Amino acid sequence: MDKSIAVSQDLENIITDIAEVARILWKLGWAESNAGNISVNVTEHIPEDIRELNKFPSKEIDKSYPELSGFSFFITGAGARMRDLAKEPSGNACILRIAEKSNRYHILWGKKSGLDFEPTSEIHSHLSIHRFILEKKAPQKVII
Repeated sequence: MDKSIAVSQDLENIITDIAEVARILWKLGWAESNAGNISVNVTEHIPEDIRELNKFPSKEIDKSYPELSGFSFFITGAGARMRDLAKEPSGNACILRIAEKSNRYHILWGKKSGLDFEPTSEIHSHLSIHRFILEKKAPQKVII
């Protein structure tokens, strides 16, 4: 059963841009095999009032990120290759939202938006950097 949010045109454009960056990284040989990950803070492009968040698959993470509660991120999947991300972003990444309890996330979008999807093993590094960016009120939204 597909349990993905509807993607706005703005968000679709961001995903297309991410796919293009992945294609360039792969073509230039800057991301060998399944090396490299991308995450983007897409919170402003996700409806704030997503109701019934519990209808989306959720997973616990072994670290809490209270400052990121309610934030949403596009993030590549574990083992995802840049060439595959370029061709099919929805099959190689997801959009997740950090839950209120901040040690869980809900998978809001992606073909593999079920419990079998694993975000990058570098999720803690990515979320920590996103937290740092927010604390510093920096404008950056992308981590590669």
